[in-house]
Amino acid sequence: MNEWTVTTVLITVIGFIIAIVTPMIKLNTTITTLNTSLEALGKGVDKLTSDNEKDHDELWDHECKQDDKLSDHETRIQIIEHKE
Repeated sequence: MNEWTVTTVLITVIGFIIAIVTPMIKLNTTITTLNTSLEALGKGVDKLTSDNEKDHDELWDHECKQDDKLSDHETRIQIIEHKE
């Protein structure tokens, strides 16, 4: 083997290693980014769920108050109607 053959083999091996390592590094970076995004999305969904439950509780409380007012109003109307 002469020195040009050794040089060619070394360049080929280095090129092969670069061809394999470069996509692996990009894939690793992409997976890390996706994991970070997924964690942020999970936290957002948890916050949204918590806020949604709180808002529904407030709506139900308001609806119950409205039912009480409506019932009281109906009672007063019936009393007035019976007086006449």
